[in-house]
Amino acid sequence: QCVELVLTAHPTEVNRRTILEKQRRVQKILKIADNFREGTTPYRKQLLNDSLEREISSIWQSDEVAREKPTPQDEAERGTLVVETVLWEAVPKYLKKVDATMKAHLGSEFGLP
Repeated sequence: QCVELVLTAHPTEVNRRTILEKQRRVQKILKIADNFREGTTPYRKQLLNDSLEREISSIWQSDEVAREKPTPQDEAERGTLVVETVLWEAVPKYLKKVDATMKAHLGSEFGLP
């Protein structure tokens, strides 16, 4: 069986790199806040709230769409962001999960190479 990766996107479906980076920072802040849901100091909570407010304000004030029509090269560069951020992190996590599941159900000698 062969798996091929095909990435396609219409220009309106590819978000600006700066917006995606800001959204990732919001995600990171929320993940940290989730870990400190209980047992953190009021000061630490305020720092996280301030950081979150800054990032959301920054996104709110950013222009989500480019005002100029992107070139095919621009579209390709933006499309690589998917590989750089999402797949670069998701594929190894997925393979580790597959490996652990295979070992748990088939025996330790049947993991991924």
